[in-house]
Amino acid sequence: GGAKPLGGSSASSSPPGRDSLGDAYGALALLPGRGLDDALRALGSNLTGLVLGSFLDAHVASAGAGSVPPRLLLHKSERRGASAAAAVVHELRWSRPAGAAGGALGPIQAVEAWNHLLDVIRLVLTFVRERILLGQDDLCRLLGRDLFGEDPTPPSSSSSDRNSMLRPPAISSAPGAAPLLDTMVRAMWDTCLPGSDSLDVLADLPAMAELVREGVSAFESDLIAMGFFPTGASAIGKVGGGGGGSASPLSAFSGAFEKRFGEKRRAAILSRGRNILLKGDYHNTTVVGVDVGPMPSPADSPLDFDETDDGMSVFALHKCSVSQVASDLMDLCRSTMDAAVDPRSCAPSASEALLPPQFYRTARGLLDLYRAIVPSVHGGEIETVPRTAAVLHNDCVFFAHECLTLGLEYKERFSADTTCANVPRLRQLCTFVDRV
Repeated sequence: GGAKPLGGSSASSSPPGRDSLGDAYGALALLPGRGLDDALRALGSNLTGLVLGSFLDAHVASAGAGSVPPRLLLHKSERRGASAAAAVVHELRWSRPAGAAGGALGPIQAVEAWNHLLDVIRLVLTFVRERILLGQDDLCRLLGRDLFGEDPTPPSSSSSDRNSMLRPPAISSAPGAAPLLDTMVRAMWDTCLPGSDSLDVLADLPAMAELVREGVSAFESDLIAMGFFPTGASAIGKVGGGGGGSASPLSAFSGAFEKRFGEKRRAAILSRGRNILLKGDYHNTTVVGVDVGPMPSPADSPLDFDETDDGMSVFALHKCSVSQVASDLMDLCRSTMDAAVDPRSCAPSASEALLPPQFYRTARGLLDLYRAIVPSVHGGEIETVPRTAAVLHNDCVFFAHECLTLGLEYKERFSADTTCANVPRLRQLCTFVDRV
C-alpha cells in the first residue's frame, strides 16, 4: 500500500552532474572488453526482476485470485543527495490509489487493467530514458536489446512438444528473445483471455480484441520512438493499417486474440481431462448400458416385432461396469461437443467461427489422452490384476460403442446457415469412428 522507490539516477540538475553521468558512460565504452554492455545488462536485469517483473507478477496473481489487479500511480520527485557535491537525485515512486483492491473483474475490465499496466511500464521506461540514460539513443538500444531482445520472434504455431497444447505460449526459446517478453505474453494469456467456461463471454470478445490491439499498438509505438523496441519487429502496421515488418510476440498475440481464446479454452478442457485421468480413482466403477436379455430361439418362442423386440437391441450397449474415470471423461467429451454445436460458438462473429473445429478436435483429443495415460499409469495392474484388466476392457468397449454414433449424433447439429466455411464442413467431417 505504501509508496515504494524505484530508485533514480544520481544525476544532478546542474550541467556538471549530468555531464558526470555522461562521462561515466563514455568511460565504460572506452574500457577494454564489454564494460558498457555489462553495466546496461545489469541495469536491465534489475529493472526486469525488481520492477517490471514485480508489476507483472502482482497483476497475474490478482487476476488469478479473481480480484481486480492493482492500479498504480507513478510520482516523480527530486531530493538533495547526501554527498558533499549536493547533487539532485531524481526518483520515481509508485503507490496504489485508495480503494483500488477488491471486487471482481469483468472481461472488458480485465483488458483495461492490462492496458493500464502497459501504461505504467511505458512511464517507467520513459523515466529510465530521461533520467538514467540521459536520452541517448545508443544506450536505449543497448538496454532495449536486453529487455525485449534484438529480434523478438513470435512463438511458432507448430511444436514437437507433446505437452505444448496444455501450456500457454512461450517465446523465451525464440532466437534473440528476452525473458521480459516471455513474461508479458504469458501475462496476456493469463489475464486478458477469459477463463470462464461460459460461452456468454463471446459477445464481448470482438471489443476485447480491439482494446488489446489498441493498447499493444500504442505501447510498441512509444517504445520504438524511445529506441527500446526493435523497429523491424513491430506489427503496428499490421494492426494499425500501414507499414510492414514481422510481428513481435506482443502484437502477434493481440492480432490473433480470438484464436488464442480458443487455444486457452482447449488447453483448459484438456487439462481438466488429464486431471480426471491422473487424479481419479481408476478402481471405482459405475454401471452403464441397458439390460439386454438373451435372445430366445426363434423355434422355441417366435417373436412378433410389435410385441417384445423391435430389432434394435443389437445396437444397444449391454449393461456393464466401467471405471468412473471413463464415465467422467465421456461426460467431458460430450459437454465439449455441446459447446461445439452451441449457436454462440457457431456464429461468424464468435472468434471468427474458429471455436467449433477447436472444440471438435479437443473432444477427440480427450480420447487420445485416455489412450496415452491409462495404460501408462496402470499398466502394471492391468498385467497382473484380473479385475483391473476387466475394467480396462469394459472401458474400451464403452468408448468404442460411444464413438460409433457420437459423430452422427452431433454432425447434424452444426449450423448450416453460417457464412464461415469451418462450420458447414463439420457437418460432413464430424466423426469419431476412427477412434473405435
